[in-house]
Amino acid sequence: MATTTKKTIVERAAGTVGAGEEPINFVTTSGPDSSSVVSTSANFRKTAATAYNGRVALITETTDGNAPVGEGRVVTSFASGTGDLTTNAFSASLTTADEITLLPRGLGVTDMDEAIDDVTRTLHLPRYLAATLVVDGNFTAADPATGWADIAGTPTQTAETTIVLTGLQSMKVVYTVVDTSVGCATIPVVEGELLLVWAAVKCTAGSVRLQLYDNTNGNEIDGVTVDEEAWVVPILQSAVIPSGCQNVTVRFVNKTAATTCYVDHVGLLSQERELYDVIPEITDAAQIRRALYMPLGYAVQGPNQAYVWGEELELWPGGNSLRDYFAKVPQRANLKKPTSYPIFWEFMLPDTVMTAMTSTVYLDGDILEAVIDGVVSGCYKRLAAQEFAAGNDDRGFAYKMQQRQHGRAYRALLDKLDLLRPLPGRTAIKRVSAGLRW
Repeated sequence: MATTTKKTIVERAAGTVGAGEEPINFVTTSGPDSSSVVSTSANFRKTAATAYNGRVALITETTDGNAPVGEGRVVTSFASGTGDLTTNAFSASLTTADEITLLPRGLGVTDMDEAIDDVTRTLHLPRYLAATLVVDGNFTAADPATGWADIAGTPTQTAETTIVLTGLQSMKVVYTVVDTSVGCATIPVVEGELLLVWAAVKCTAGSVRLQLYDNTNGNEIDGVTVDEEAWVVPILQSAVIPSGCQNVTVRFVNKTAATTCYVDHVGLLSQERELYDVIPEITDAAQIRRALYMPLGYAVQGPNQAYVWGEELELWPGGNSLRDYFAKVPQRANLKKPTSYPIFWEFMLPDTVMTAMTSTVYLDGDILEAVIDGVVSGCYKRLAAQEFAAGNDDRGFAYKMQQRQHGRAYRALLDKLDLLRPLPGRTAIKRVSAGLRW
């Protein structure tokens, strides 16, 4: 999904709320400084010196890195002949081709920020990631080498954001020596425990072995070698923990002189457990919608490899949460055993609060349109509150109507996209007949 910057949301929301107040978004021309915003190209239709007084000029982009992006200052006068808006002083000077949004009258920078944040931090978007006991098994850490250290030799681990199957990034590993390897943090196990281990792997050069390694006894428990250039799923469905083994590691061992491989996720689940700590990407077990399993489809080069997405994901029993917010481990989620297929959590997660004009959220299409309506509704809410506080009830009610209109459009689009969070249920009052008293 494409990303959208805070700048885009600000410009579009301001353009909607201030549709009758020109101009809204424009680019500076020659002559601006720390207390002057100049634009001879903007469509200034008013000529009075006080025409734009009280509106906030917000810097949304800088060309030379000097102008303080995100700062807004109140306009104090206007010179129509030069297109010069005099403002309270910015912390640094503007230059030619900086971009400005002239916020609608009555809205400040904080108002716009809060309207945006109210939407993005409460908009829960669906995600899915592998259910796993492996630390950083979905490679969400900025540096994969933090959770996947060198075991033998010195392979190179980096985060890959282009060749990705699930989530936002995968791990790219470059090997130059046979039998060098990387591995995850140790995982405690019980003797005789039956494990399911799988990964999504592709090799653009060479081959790599997915290996479940017994750290206590110092040998491989089970493994499968991958050399496919397409994404495949090497899987160990019945890896039995041997006698004396106390902990294991999942490793990727190079089997060719030069290998470049990509690992999208690594799953490890027990056939003996039904309750699991939730993966760290899920901030609250209540966000889990359901558990899904991936049928293995057709085998690739033998029984221990399968095509990725060879068949559609299906519902797996589980996903219910056990929560104790006062405990050291506050929440767990269940998966029905035996778990013989790769399992994924489908969950809802709020998007990030945007702190800078260049901050991005994963929004496009109808979701972006919904967010714009939500932000516009929030702006009108703040304008209405100002008017009511000033005793201007007529204007307050007019803004309130706009707030409701855009709020309904926001909720309607979320409902269309199956993203509308249900309102708390209400139980109707029941009338019961009182028995006769004798």
